[in-house]
Amino acid sequence: MKRFFLAFVVFLAFGCARPPSPPPKLFVPTEDVENILEKVYAREDSIKEVEAEASVTLSSPSNHYKKRFRVYIFSDTLRFKAELAQFFGLVSGELVCFPESLVVYDPANNRVYYEFYDSIRLNPITGVHMNMRSILFASLGKLFAFDRLDTVESLEVAGDTYTIRGRRNGDGFICTFSETGIPASVQLYNDSLTSLIDIGYEGVIEDNGFFLPQKVTVINVANGDMLTMEYKNVKINRGVSEKIFEMDIPEDVERFLLE
Repeated sequence: MKRFFLAFVVFLAFGCARPPSPPPKLFVPTEDVENILEKVYAREDSIKEVEAEASVTLSSPSNHYKKRFRVYIFSDTLRFKAELAQFFGLVSGELVCFPESLVVYDPANNRVYYEFYDSIRLNPITGVHMNMRSILFASLGKLFAFDRLDTVESLEVAGDTYTIRGRRNGDGFICTFSETGIPASVQLYNDSLTSLIDIGYEGVIEDNGFFLPQKVTVINVANGDMLTMEYKNVKINRGVSEKIFEMDIPEDVERFLLE
């Protein structure tokens, strides 16, 4: 009995002896906004590939939908893939973001949906210049995968919290983050200062010396829609085959254009 108790104590001690490392600090309060932004951009650019399991919840004032996905990201070519996971590893649907378009394949209904990106046109779902591809990358804490800030209006420092206000693609942009460069919250708003998209980040996941937010909530303020993504079993920069992004779509599938 004593040997069992000793083994149990050792197991607990081992399990508690290696907590996740805290993210390193990228900058100090005395640095100017240009240097801080460049370091934030560099942190995001260093995350080239991600593979993870994601629990996704979609909710609106009238609906609630929760599923589990396998998520792949290949940042060098700006691609993102989500597979809807079912029992025994089966896949019942795929979403793939390519550099210029998004494709959603629904094999159960033999349908494919397309969206082609246009940085000038307001997205009809979000109301800002932020399409689904940008939202998916933002859900991994990669806010600047596609666009840097056009202008920077101010930098506010409160303790170890940094808030940058500026504009991107004509939309107002407020980003709050810590000295690690990992985002804490993002707001997009229009010229009348009406908040349109709110993104909140919680927790941190570490792998291979890289860090990502653990939980992300995206709220469409205009209509109350909310997307929550929570990640686990994350692998960062460990090699994602480009073949992952190939889609086997039948020729007789029905095709729909998302406008």
